[in-house]
Amino acid sequence: MKLKLFFIVLLALLASGCAESIVAVPKAVFTGAGNVISTVFDALIFWD
Repeated sequence: MKLKLFFIVLLALLASGCAESIVAVPKAVFTGAGNVISTVFDALIFWD
């Protein structure tokens, strides 16, 4: 019984860690794409 509970807790910890790292990658991609789009837009607006 204790061993089964240990595995459940271990799996929960691994799943939460994996979920956090999976979410971090798309967040970084969207942030980078937003920065690029913002820079291009600013360059077009303030073009002399």
